Amino acid sequence: MGELGRFVIWVALAAAVYGLAAAVLGARRRDPVLVQSAENSGLVVFGLVTLALIALEIALITSDFSIRYVAMTSTRATPVRYKIAALWGSLEGSLLLWEWLQALMVALVVWRYRGKHRELMPYVLAVLQAISAFFLFVMAVPANPFTPLSPPAPDGRGLNPLLEVTDTGRDLSRFIRRSMAEVQEHLILGGVLASLVVLGFIRNLRAALIAALAIP
Repeated sequence: MGELGRFVIWVALAAAVYGLAAAVLGARRRDPVLVQSAENSGLVVFGLVTLALIALEIALITSDFSIRYVAMTSTRATPVRYKIAALWGSLEGSLLLWEWLQALMVALVVWRYRGKHRELMPYVLAVLQAISAFFLFVMAVPANPFTPLSPPAPDGRGLNPLLEVTDTGRDLSRFIRRSMAEVQEHLILGGVLASLVVLGFIRNLRAALIAALAIP
């Protein structure tokens, strides 16, 4: 699963970068074929990230300790429900989950607005693909959830105890609210960075602002 996951993340990164470039060039040249290609790349990225997510879940459930993330977030004795929750038990898995949600949003936008808003859609796709490319690059290089562990550990370290608590909703509520606030901040920052990327490609401030406003 580790080799498959690493390969899929790199291919998804290439597809996202291609989708970004195709969307920008399609907008500049007013080429519907390039725009459609960018839309299709969004669907490809969603499929690939879904495959990576499933691969990591299988590795967690089957206790594949040849993957460092699995060894750091679960044990052989961990109940299956906590092994599933271990997907977001640390940075690398959380990034994969958030990128899957991001890719899902891109796929829904493509499905809902294919053939509509022809002037705006290339810029929206460029921003969304830039965000996906950023997350995928982080996962491919500094925070890969499929980093191998050699030799494989005989057992894992276990899940973060906070994620195993089921009867202290009041205490966890503060943790959840703080996490959601951080997510909102990161989404805003990601939108700003993606808009700057689009601005660098198309050199049109108005179009970059429109694309940024389309993210929410």
